[in-house]
Amino acid sequence: MKTLIFVVTMLLTLPAAAQSWNMDSINLETLAAGERRAYLTRVADSVVMRFGPGYYRKVKPHVIRRIVVGEPADSISSADMYDFHEGRAYYMVDYPYDTSYEFFNWGYAARVCIWADNGEAYSVMFGNGWGFFGVSDPKIYNNETYVMPYERVPPRQLHRAIRRVSKEDLEKARGED
Repeated sequence: MKTLIFVVTMLLTLPAAAQSWNMDSINLETLAAGERRAYLTRVADSVVMRFGPGYYRKVKPHVIRRIVVGEPADSISSADMYDFHEGRAYYMVDYPYDTSYEFFNWGYAARVCIWADNGEAYSVMFGNGWGFFGVSDPKIYNNETYVMPYERVPPRQLHRAIRRVSKEDLEKARGED
């Protein structure tokens, strides 16, 4: 009877564990560039579709950047990352959007950060400034309450008044007579 209960329990918990998109660890630094880009795209797509499906964009190709925590070019990492992950590399996958259709304050529709040494996504941020951390944790990944609602913001129009300045106005502004 105990064996039957164990088997039933395993069968009920395996589907939830299988939904985690990153069951095996993979070092992205050892992959060829095309293979790495395909992996990053696949993981980022699944994270965005899971946590913010309204922010998924296929308008332009993803923008992928490699960042090493604590290097001079790293202007993005937080102080906590410097304390615990200095020298560790990660990839940032940004989802550009159509600026003629919508506006996001952060300049991207979604951004997924993935560790380079194990291929695990650790955060997803959305263009509205909100996001989730620890997204590879099954407790968070399988929790249906972690979904970012999407609300379209129309594109912003920049209005600049163009005024012709006469030679006399320029001379007055300079203090010339």
